[in-house]
Amino acid sequence: MVTKSDIDTDLALELEGNEDSKKFLKAVTAFIKYVEEVAKISAGDEAPTNWTVQVKEANNLVGLQPAFGFNPAIIARTYATFERGISSIREGVLPEDHSEEALSYLRKIGEVADKKASPRIWIERKPIEVTQKVAVSIKKHLAENYYDYGSVEGLLQVISEREIYRAEITDPLDNKPVRCILNEALMKDALKMFGDRVQAYGKIKYRADGTIVNITVEELTPFLPPHEIPSFKDVKGI
Repeated sequence: MVTKSDIDTDLALELEGNEDSKKFLKAVTAFIKYVEEVAKISAGDEAPTNWTVQVKEANNLVGLQPAFGFNPAIIARTYATFERGISSIREGVLPEDHSEEALSYLRKIGEVADKKASPRIWIERKPIEVTQKVAVSIKKHLAENYYDYGSVEGLLQVISEREIYRAEITDPLDNKPVRCILNEALMKDALKMFGDRVQAYGKIKYRADGTIVNITVEELTPFLPPHEIPSFKDVKGI
């Protein structure tokens, strides 16, 4: 069993007792992709952190270390998201700050678990088990996603063309961002509306608990700025 003294990085995957090469490769690949996805989310509109890999074969340990020049604030948010997210899933609740991609990678890590041992992710030298129960819980929740047409409103605060055209709209009341998938034409509109309060209409993907996963936007409409909204005096008598 790996102990705290065996860990050389702030982030590591332990696969103690698992000698199956296919499962080992599956878990390591999923672990790296999981870290990259959560780090990308934590970075927001900043450049995502690159990672270097350290392997300790004798302990079946794979460690990840932020590359030189990383933003410490982003790394701190990333580590906190890992710990909070995995703990939440172990309690049967999907974390809102995990994308579907992040959840699917975490599920693959849990699928490597067997009756003898489960993978452990060490976060700042504190271990969290990723059990088969975690994998089953994620699979169950993702299978219960449903779709409906509707709209979301809020501040257009993040715009990115990395991998796909996307944006984030944040509701000022609960400060929760909603991921918006855009086409090229809407991306141009979004750039003009950056920082404004907008309404996005389209196909919304929900989790089973009603949490919005994302919206594939069909229309993006800006709200009038406060100084252009008619006052009571302007409309009185109409």
